[in-house]
Amino acid sequence: MSDANKSLSRGLRILRTFNQHSRPSLAQLSAAADIPKPTALRYLQTLIDEGYVALDTATKRYSLRPRVVDLGMAALGSLGVPRQMESEIERLAVVSGGSAHLGVLDGTDVIIVARNVAPAERRRFVTMQLYVGSRLPAHCSALGRILLANAPEAAAEAIKPENIVRLTPLTETDPARIANIVTQARSDGYATIEEELALGYCAIAIRLGTFDKIDYALSISMPSNEFNKHDLVERMLPLLLETTKHRN
Repeated sequence: MSDANKSLSRGLRILRTFNQHSRPSLAQLSAAADIPKPTALRYLQTLIDEGYVALDTATKRYSLRPRVVDLGMAALGSLGVPRQMESEIERLAVVSGGSAHLGVLDGTDVIIVARNVAPAERRRFVTMQLYVGSRLPAHCSALGRILLANAPEAAAEAIKPENIVRLTPLTETDPARIANIVTQARSDGYATIEEELALGYCAIAIRLGTFDKIDYALSISMPSNEFNKHDLVERMLPLLLETTKHRN
């Protein structure tokens, strides 16, 4: 790797650290990027000068600046599929009375690239605080499980003990059982969760397809006090499958 590529890689690793720490210290940034503190400080100064990062001189903590949003919006715009799917995602949210999400796999996480929530008069429950750009652990999200079902190498990484997090008392954390769930999702063509990502919520997801070498999945989330996994398959899976027909 050339020096120029190393510099870009280090700068990107620093930016990615903000996914785990909203206001990291220099020590946290240095450790996450695996570079010495003086080196991290030089990169941070460049990011500050370019308007992407700010330093709170009182707390010695760093934060992202609004200019970073420009990069995110440009990335989403270049994907194309979220824009094409907006009307379908809105339809799913309205018809289901829940929330609909489009996601892509990034390492051991899923990134929400499009989202819609049913109007208040049709909404069945208070939705999770998700937004475009939210990251969810792949092993315990419906979107993640169906995407992992079609990405064996990513699945192997996601079920390593160090990458498994428990978000609720019902989150499955046993690597072998998660592997079986992912295998079953591959066979079924869909994946479900019930109160593993957050209490009060369940979800079902299908793989939408690959576009420009990026694999997409589509999900519907519903209240777990009204729906269980069987209900999701019986009532929500047909809605998701209908969306794939609309695309063909």
